[in-house]
Amino acid sequence: MTFLFETVRANGHRNPCARLTLDEVDDDSPRPAIDPMLNPPPGWELRPGWISGLRERAYEGSRAGR
Repeated sequence: MTFLFETVRANGHRNPCARLTLDEVDDDSPRPAIDPMLNPPPGWELRPGWISGLRERAYEGSRAGR
């Protein structure tokens, strides 16, 4: 299973920035959580800034659902 991560500019232009490939899944292992609100890449800032509050609330709901 492969996941492609992209950055997207305000004009809609997409840039691939990472690819994650899982070769094997261990059903007994804890599930990984990708949370850019708690663990943003160094030097990155979510844009537009005004939407960060909305995103944070959405991620809080997601965390609670795990």
